[in-house]
Amino acid sequence: LVSSEQIRNLLRIATTLRIPRVVLVGDERQLGAVEAGKPFAQLKAAGQWH
Repeated sequence: LVSSEQIRNLLRIATTLRIPRVVLVGDERQLGAVEAGKPFAQLKAAGQWH
């Protein structure tokens, strides 16, 4: 239930604070966010998935 904008903001803050790794736990098939985006599916498609 998180939007792409919220994930972007989180990663921007982590970069600013020099946090080397952000671990996200979720399901790309979860209910969609009220705002736009499918961040887990987008990160997986971009190869940012481990």
